[in-house]
Amino acid sequence: MEDDSGHFFFQSPWKNIFLWNFMEVEREALIVSPTIDMDTLRKMQSILIARSQRKLRIQMMFRFTENDLLVKGMDPETLRILALLIQEPNSRIEIRLVPNLSLTAIVLDDRKALLSTGELSSASLQEELNFGQIFMDPDIVAAFKEDLMEIWNRAERQDPDKLMKYMERLKDRIDLRKELVLEDEDKGLSFSDSEFISGGKRIEPLGMDRKEPHLDETRKIIKELLIRARDAAEMDRAQAALFYLEEGLTLDPNNVDLLLEKGKILFEVEEDLDGALACFDRVLDLDEDNRDAWAYSGMCHHKRGELDDALYAYDQATDIDSQHYPVWIKKGIILGSMKGREEDGLKCLEYALSQDPYNEEAWYHKGSILDQRLGRKDEGILAYKTLLRINPKHVKGAFRMGLLSYKKFKDVPKAKKYFNRVIEADPGHLQCWMFMAEIADEVEHDFGAAFEYLESAREHDPSS
Repeated sequence: MEDDSGHFFFQSPWKNIFLWNFMEVEREALIVSPTIDMDTLRKMQSILIARSQRKLRIQMMFRFTENDLLVKGMDPETLRILALLIQEPNSRIEIRLVPNLSLTAIVLDDRKALLSTGELSSASLQEELNFGQIFMDPDIVAAFKEDLMEIWNRAERQDPDKLMKYMERLKDRIDLRKELVLEDEDKGLSFSDSEFISGGKRIEPLGMDRKEPHLDETRKIIKELLIRARDAAEMDRAQAALFYLEEGLTLDPNNVDLLLEKGKILFEVEEDLDGALACFDRVLDLDEDNRDAWAYSGMCHHKRGELDDALYAYDQATDIDSQHYPVWIKKGIILGSMKGREEDGLKCLEYALSQDPYNEEAWYHKGSILDQRLGRKDEGILAYKTLLRINPKHVKGAFRMGLLSYKKFKDVPKAKKYFNRVIEADPGHLQCWMFMAEIADEVEHDFGAAFEYLESAREHDPSS
């Protein structure tokens, strides 16, 4: 099996186990369940809407007979949604009923299989388990699907008209039995019977859901979606992360955590500044004291070159949390680039360094303001040297030290030492190759070396 094969603890109903994996379906899914659950069907509906550009094929088998649909207290609304799903124009959805089915399973795109306790014909595939299992091996997945398709081919097919008839008959039966409860309470109809016929009563999950059983089902789903989105983002799967977040926002469009995470991904990965700003603005409509939303809003404006708007947002963030030093760095960078505000920029950076003395970004920009904006080269060099003690291969810091050594102090050996550091860390640094060629040509008169440096520059940038 591949490395990401593994196990997950079994819970009921089945949506708590498989729904998160089902969201990853690209083309087709085969689902087997002992239950029909309205919340899960609604979630499948939202997945189909979110992926309307794809023609998904979904096959579902449930452990019911026709009679079970009427006598087991099935919610009419669940049957209605089931019928709507079958009629979904953008997907091929088929449902079959299988009596005595004890398996809970799903096969996604012939590449992943998940199952929980039940009976299959392949005894080697699973034993009686108290937890579920994920299979990624292609041969096992293929064998597993083959077993399921044998059951599928023997099962009874359902169509939407039939389900709608079940729904109407079930509504009539529930209405009738509710009247019995009201009129004949003393004639033997028990409290449990009245609960049974009320329709739509949710079965609570067995066991723990991320050790927070007190959360209602919607909040549990949103929490899980947020975790999955962050995991996907960390694995550079931005589109998957955005899909999970959009799914969560269909459940709660005003969820601050989901909106904030979506904005971060749009800003950091997708470089969609308009989309990111829309998310952060929405967060601030809901929570005007959200520090991170102000900070990221400032970064969006900063990247657009809207420095006044960026400073305003950064000011709001530091007013909310004056010790959040990353925002002080951003403020310092902007102020340091403004004529007459350089000293204010230095103060911001120095405050950040008082909170984090090893922050490379703060040290570099402090050196840059002193060196390039204020002309205080000696102080700038001290800042760059401190930076390079923290990270000897900091590209921008080493390049500035090389340039100062070459142009200001005429110290060619030291300049070459710094330029070589830059090339080692970033072989595509064109300016560095060009300065090395210039030193070889004009200072050392080594035309062969100069030619080699220029050739290296062209290898990394053919337009040079």
